[in-house]
Amino acid sequence: LRRGDVDSAINACQSAISFDEHFADAYFVYGRALEHKARSMGLDGDYSAAEAAFRMAGAHDNRHAEAHLCLGQLLLDRGEWDSAAAAISVALAAEPHRPEPHVALAAAMKAKGDFEREIEFLRSALQVDPSHARARCALGLALAKRGDVTIAEVE
Repeated sequence: LRRGDVDSAINACQSAISFDEHFADAYFVYGRALEHKARSMGLDGDYSAAEAAFRMAGAHDNRHAEAHLCLGQLLLDRGEWDSAAAAISVALAAEPHRPEPHVALAAAMKAKGDFEREIEFLRSALQVDPSHARARCALGLALAKRGDVTIAEVE
């Protein structure tokens, strides 16, 4: 994927899966390649195959945080906030020490209109990694929207 040869990556993953149909990482990389290919097609991109691959990775390894995180992001992009939050929650349970699942859950809460929980998850992301720039910026914006301008300026 890094070299841009998405079709070769897709073929390699399909081959790996054919040898071991329980290989969660192969499904995950397959999903990333399919997602990349869909994104390169712009608005015409079909993400259903990537979604299925992420679901398979998660089914074969429920603690595969990246698969659940990517699935959650796809669902979030589609406006399926509750399903996105559920997928991202699995990622958070698998890797609570990483800020990314906290930030992703904050985005899901924001999309659902639950701004208090958005702030909660952004603060938890910053407890995990106080220097996480995206969480800090999002928290400042969320607090400013809530009217806590003085606190937002500190964040």
